[in-house]
Amino acid sequence: SYTHPSAINIHGVVAGYYNDPEWNDYGAIWQPGPGAPTTLGLQPGGVYTYAEDINDSGAVVGSTQIAGNQDRAFVWTAAGGITVLPTFGGTFAYGSGINNQGLVTGTAANADDSGRAFIWDGTSLQELPPHPSNVGSNGYSFISGSTTAYAINDHGQVVGTSSGLNGSIPVVWENGEAIFLGDLGNFDLALQPRHLH
Repeated sequence: SYTHPSAINIHGVVAGYYNDPEWNDYGAIWQPGPGAPTTLGLQPGGVYTYAEDINDSGAVVGSTQIAGNQDRAFVWTAAGGITVLPTFGGTFAYGSGINNQGLVTGTAANADDSGRAFIWDGTSLQELPPHPSNVGSNGYSFISGSTTAYAINDHGQVVGTSSGLNGSIPVVWENGEAIFLGDLGNFDLALQPRHLH
């Protein structure tokens, strides 16, 4: 068995996941001090839930398996439990970050099952665009391309990567625009930003 802490908020509440003897993985939160974790639960037909981030209000985001062996992003609150988020028509989505305004970021598949970075505002999923260098005359020009979001700050800025003809590059999304952060001298060995303040 194992326990994996993923994030901690200003109150010292930790989000992460652990597994049971049957190797089911449970998203959970741990309050400061002794005591058992609060388990976020599993979805019908699923065998895992991973908690990846927590904001200062105690809202948690991550990924959960649903029936049909598919992954979905979720938001959990103590009052409402798990809310499973939609995709852009594909078979998977992963939640990776939440800010103190409750905006969620992550990656969701489109109808072609290509990953697309997103922001969820509580009612709708907004796709974050690729960097212009990853776009050809007919839209996306992918080799193995996608956009992936890792974190969001309280200004609504998102960090992640944008992939296309020139490989994968690190970006920050600000006001709906992907801005290149620079890399380590090789597009295929790109910096992958994970956190943002």
